[in-house]
Amino acid sequence: MPTAVQEKDSEKEIQNNEYVAPESEIEKKLVDIWKYLLNKKKIGIKDNFFEVGGNSLKAIQLISRIKKEFDINISLIMLFNNPTIEGINDEIQKTYWVNGMLLESNISDIEKISI
Repeated sequence: MPTAVQEKDSEKEIQNNEYVAPESEIEKKLVDIWKYLLNKKKIGIKDNFFEVGGNSLKAIQLISRIKKEFDINISLIMLFNNPTIEGINDEIQKTYWVNGMLLESNISDIEKISI
């Protein structure tokens, strides 16, 4: 039977992990992936993948789904360092930004060469 102290600790954990809804399209897609992999009905962008049921096998599946959905390779280390949808979203955004900048710079270089 839980003690009053244990119940208060559980309440604090719930309050510290308040649900934060996805806003961007990337976050919404990541939430859908997590719901499917973890068999959960409600996932917030601040939920920790490993604390809500994720393990190493599911992490590999998540990485595979992210590759398929976003055409981006993320590492297991990146997932361990950023185990929330918020963190993964940031990494995806950075990758898109860097790839876009590299693509633009390559196009500029090609235009310069062709002139």
